[in-house]
Amino acid sequence: MSPELFQKRSYSHKIDIFAFGTLLHEIVTREVPYEGLDPQDIMKRVVAGTPLTGGGKLQAVIDTCRRADPGERQDIHWVVQRLEESL
Repeated sequence: MSPELFQKRSYSHKIDIFAFGTLLHEIVTREVPYEGLDPQDIMKRVVAGTPLTGGGKLQAVIDTCRRADPGERQDIHWVVQRLEESL
C-alpha cells in the first residue's frame, strides 16, 4: 500500500505507480519487502519513505515509483521509457 492509503488521505492513479515500484522490486530481488515485520512496522517504513534496496540497475526506477510524496512519482510513460533503456 502507498503512504496515502495508509494515512487514509485522498489518492490518485499514483498509488498504482507506487504498487508497480514495489512489484518491480519483488521481481528484481525475488524477495517480499518487509517480510516478517508487523503491519505497523511496515506502515511506518512506507509512510517514512524508507527505500527498498537491492534493485540493481533498476533501483532508481524503483525509488522514483515509491516516493512517499505522490507528486514526486513519475507517470507510467516515464517508467516504461526507463525500463526500455535498461534492456
